[in-house]
Parts: sequence; C-alpha cells; structure tokens
Amino acid sequence: MPGKSHVPRGIKLGSRSCQHFPVAILVSCKRWSRKLHQGDIDAFAGELASSSAHKGVIYSYSGFTGPAQEKAAKLGISCCRLYQNEPPDLPKQLVFDVHLCSQRVMFSLYGYVAAEWRFETWGDVLDLPDTSDGEGEKRVADMLQTAFHEAEQQAVRDLVDKRLWPPDAFGAAVGVGSPEGEARSPFRIGVQAEWKWYRARLEAYELDGS
Repeated sequence: MPGKSHVPRGIKLGSRSCQHFPVAILVSCKRWSRKLHQGDIDAFAGELASSSAHKGVIYSYSGFTGPAQEKAAKLGISCCRLYQNEPPDLPKQLVFDVHLCSQRVMFSLYGYVAAEWRFETWGDVLDLPDTSDGEGEKRVADMLQTAFHEAEQQAVRDLVDKRLWPPDAFGAAVGVGSPEGEARSPFRIGVQAEWKWYRARLEAYELDGS
C-alpha cells in the first residue's frame, strides 16, 4: 500500500567480489504514490553512510524527479523503477567499482655477520645452497619461495574463511647454516608482504543515442 508507514528500512545484502573482497549493498524499496525527490535521496544517503555498505540501490514504485536522479548520480546511488507490462528505461549511465589488491614485498636479514659471509649482492645470498637436507641441491631462494607461497595461501584462506578485511600481512623466514667445513655464523632470511588495496571507478555514458 502507498504510504511511508508501511515501508521498511533498507536491507543490507552481502557478497564478495572475485570471491575474496567483501562487498555490501544496501537496497531500499519505496512503494509510494509520489516520485522520490532530493530529500528522499539525502535520507537514503544518510542511511547508506551509517550502514557502512559499499553501494546503495533504491527502488521507487512511482519513479524519481529529475533533481533526485541527478543527486543520486553524484552520490553513486543507483535509482531503479519497478515496471509492469511496459518496457524499462535505458540507463544513461553505468558505474562499476574496480578493485585491485597487490603485494608489497620486503626482504630482511636476521643475525647476518658481514665480516664472515662477505656478500656483495642479494643475488649472492639467494643463490646459496640449501643445506637443511644435507644435500644442498636446492637454492635458498627456492626454499624461501616455497615458504612464502605457503604463507600467502594461508593469508588468502584466512581472508575468505575469517572474513578479514583489510587482509592481514604475512611472511616467512628460512635459516641459512654454515657450509660444511666452514665456521660462519648462521643467519635467517625473512620475507614479508603487506597488501595494498586500490579501488577505481569506471563510468560508461550513453552518447548520441548509442
């Protein structure tokens, strides 16, 4: 029935973008006998802000005034109408939020004694043979890469299972022992990664009826 007293507040829906990044959408439906105006958009924008949702969608049984649609477009709110036995209007604008989550990786040395090992580059450190299994067939870089990927996979699992946001930093470390027959102090190589999250907006507009 038309009238504000019978209209519930918006409903918050949850989902995930790319199966990882949580996205919350606040949806509000207005079955009113009049078109929604700017004041109604402002009220919904306040509800959207207090809900901490990422996106707002508002449905109007009777449509929207022109100023209301302009206000909603500036605030990133999607205005929708419910149609019955009539074709829908073609949207003049499509808005997409694009997310990118990349890593910032840092390498560190712990307990390293320069006077004993005398490395000149990081390549010298990573090319050391892995003597942990007594054979030394692998490089320290291979061992560190394996440990790093395991920590990365665990961080992604925690992101999905525990719904952590922003995602936790993660890291791994491996030990480097003294080569056989040489008296050098052992040390550890650590690699840490923290997530850098970026969000951009892609907007598409209808031009000249195309």
